[in-house]
Amino acid sequence: TNYATAPRLSFEAWLFANGTVLFNYLQIPSGLEGRSTLKIGLETLDGLYGMKLLKTALPWGTGQPFHLVFHPWLTPLSERTSGTLSSVTNDTVAFAVHSKEHGFVHVSASDGSLGGWSTRFRVRIRRRPFTLKWHVGAWGPCKALPGQAAVIRSRTLYCIGSDGMSYNTSLCQDVICEDMPLGWVDRYGYSCATYGTQKWCTSAGGYGSGWNIHS
Repeated sequence: TNYATAPRLSFEAWLFANGTVLFNYLQIPSGLEGRSTLKIGLETLDGLYGMKLLKTALPWGTGQPFHLVFHPWLTPLSERTSGTLSSVTNDTVAFAVHSKEHGFVHVSASDGSLGGWSTRFRVRIRRRPFTLKWHVGAWGPCKALPGQAAVIRSRTLYCIGSDGMSYNTSLCQDVICEDMPLGWVDRYGYSCATYGTQKWCTSAGGYGSGWNIHS
């Protein structure tokens, strides 16, 4: 077949260090959109995995330049993604997961010698949104207010992430916090302030002298 007279397709591919691939298409031959096998895609070196866009998802028939960007769903946070480990040691490689909720990563290892052992296994990675929320601690004892016939009880607020770690409370400022129960009272309707004025509890939260009035 003589391809010298075939229509020319003018394009370029940009490969970025973070795994992003950019395709720029400048000149699209007329009538190209009529081909049933027309598609653009990427695949792994062994051809086992890949993705493609069908021609119906691409603006072939417009006659205008266009570009496509393929973003990796997982990118390493450092340039080192492989190396050599000594016996009975381990290492950590950090990745960032983008958009996709889950995917698989192939991990390969070998002893580096010709004809030695080697293994390859597939690891599933699931992305879960990170959230912050307020967590309230236990109520403290009733404490008298200086110079006032009233007492207060308090408890500490913590800013907790979905990973179970504690974070600076400034990160939770936009998170709605409701202190429950608001306006604590006992089963008879007496508030913490009443416990203070009636001396039913001390500032340290112990029994007050008011319980001994009728003894």
